[in-house]
Amino acid sequence: MQQYGKAIEVLKSGLVAEGDLDEIYLNLGYKYRTARRYLEAQDAFRNALKITPNYPEAKVAMRDVNSALVTLMASSSEAAFTPEGKS
Repeated sequence: MQQYGKAIEVLKSGLVAEGDLDEIYLNLGYKYRTARRYLEAQDAFRNALKITPNYPEAKVAMRDVNSALVTLMASSSEAAFTPEGKS
């Protein structure tokens, strides 16, 4: 997990540079997603799409993260209503 943290910091430092910020946001989103930091991944992909609205990779990645968040919310809702010891 520490490797992802270092990669995230390197990518974040690239945001102050000039260049392909949409790609930096995309790669930052990928790292957040891999580290299961889905809300941060969602923000990164959203920023990539603000810069390049038809960025295919960012659109796919955003759908991926949104799906993961829905699944997580559904599983936590189910856990909240499942009696202890029963699944």
